[in-house]
Amino acid sequence: MVVLVVTMVSIEIMMVMVIVVVMMVIVILVVMVVEIVSLLMVVMMVMVMVVLVTVVVVLVEKVLMAAVLVVVMFSGYFLVAKL
Repeated sequence: MVVLVVTMVSIEIMMVMVIVVVMMVIVILVVMVVEIVSLLMVVMMVMVMVVLVTVVVVLVEKVLMAAVLVVVMFSGYFLVAKL
């Protein structure tokens, strides 16, 4: 009887240990997956940000060039008109 109880208790403890280990492994895997996904998300965000910044810079350059051209044309026109 005592041996049976001891074996039962040891089996229970083993089961609990196995369950705890499995849970820990699952948690670690989930954390790793989440880390990888978050890293990918961060990389995607950075790439999108870089693309947006380059597009905005190009657009601003275009607008500035157009504004400079317009100003130069107007100033030239006014100079010609004054002359």
